[in-house]
Amino acid sequence: CTFINSQRAELNISVDVSGYALGTEFDFSTGGGLDPVSFSLQDGETQTFSNLVAGQTYTVNEQPPPNWVLDEVICSEPPPVCEVGSVIVTPEPGQTVNATFRFRVGVSGSIEPQNIPSLNGWGLGGLIGFFGLAVMRLWRRR
Repeated sequence: CTFINSQRAELNISVDVSGYALGTEFDFSTGGGLDPVSFSLQDGETQTFSNLVAGQTYTVNEQPPPNWVLDEVICSEPPPVCEVGSVIVTPEPGQTVNATFRFRVGVSGSIEPQNIPSLNGWGLGGLIGFFGLAVMRLWRRR
């Protein structure tokens, strides 16, 4: 019998969000025997997969929530295959692979950032007028 000892590998998946994302969860699915087969991360969190068999191929795919767009996937060296929305990695013995999914608020397929509409002249004037009426009514109650 011949026994071959090989160091295990590690895969770290992180989320980085551009903008306000408090409580927003980003869902992922996995393949190649990774456990768990699905998981969710919030901004700044990391999912670690340890004891991976070197030479075996693993995949992680993202499914962004509504109104969120994946900007890029940043991977460590030596690079795994980082495609739009997924990471495909075949780790070497003892290798630690880091992949960061960067998201931003936007509409899928759009290139330009989405702007939040501002109050126009009438909307702002109406808001100021309403505030003035409310203050005057409170003042008269005294």
